[in-house]
Amino acid sequence: MRLALRLLLLVLSLAVAVRPTAAAPLLTRNLYLPFLAFYAPPPLAAAPPAAWRGAISLDYASLFQVEDRAARETVVDVELARLALHLGRRLTPRWAVDGELPMIETSGGVLDDFISDWHRTFYLPDGGRASAPANRHLYRLRVAGKTLLDEEGASYGAGDVAATLTWLALPSPGARLAIRLGVKAPTAGPRLGPRGSGGWDLAAGAVAEAEEGVWATALHLGVVLPTGVAEVTTRPFATGLVEVAWRRLPTLPLTVAVAGQTSPYHTGVAVLDRPAVELRLGASHPLSATTAVELAFVEDLTHKTTPDFSLHLAMRWSR
Repeated sequence: MRLALRLLLLVLSLAVAVRPTAAAPLLTRNLYLPFLAFYAPPPLAAAPPAAWRGAISLDYASLFQVEDRAARETVVDVELARLALHLGRRLTPRWAVDGELPMIETSGGVLDDFISDWHRTFYLPDGGRASAPANRHLYRLRVAGKTLLDEEGASYGAGDVAATLTWLALPSPGARLAIRLGVKAPTAGPRLGPRGSGGWDLAAGAVAEAEEGVWATALHLGVVLPTGVAEVTTRPFATGLVEVAWRRLPTLPLTVAVAGQTSPYHTGVAVLDRPAVELRLGASHPLSATTAVELAFVEDLTHKTTPDFSLHLAMRWSR
């Protein structure tokens, strides 16, 4: 993952021409590991690209959730890096297909002491992080006394591949409506783990966009049906995203978004079953007429099923 970060930074440094480009939805998602195993509708623009669109994104998060410390039940105590390649193709003036291939690394990390100090300084709840071993890697899923997954060592590998088909139903310049279908394949393996669910996910949703002056808004809604997960009971879940972009500065559009989802699990374990809501704050900057870099900070708005925080970096291009 360090090599991937260096390559990404090298590519960013090679693009130096600065020209205004349109703002695009922040290409990040909830990095909570049990939820990350399932499909999440990507926050892509409703309109197809002129020909191609693509991105390389890097997300980093610190996770700490414990269901029952005394009983040593479900524990998610890791730091996670997710590097993803996104590639989309226009099929017709109203149809586009997009694919995503993620690489996921989990480790003990180095941020535990910093985050504990941050919580203590600003009197924020830490969920018991300060009393846990620093920089520990432990990903344990236990439901009703049964261990579904128990990993104490760092891991790295390819995640489940996903594809999304978009039909632009309303192509008006100031307001757009698109319908989406999505699928995720269990390419990371046949069992629930840190990089995939072990089953196929099927999804449907809609995207509505509007523009007025320097403002652009978007609403993304989706329903996902997880299938083929043998280790634990799953259920259909809903996703939603409301995003507002301010484009007064053409070379630095700013974005704020609230994203949420219900849980794909039905277990009776709070750190698996609760819904998740997070706040995303980001900015983008054009590197050329067809390329832009975006940076975002993500903060949890609900406890149990979101990271304490996560960071997002991406380079995006279209032509």
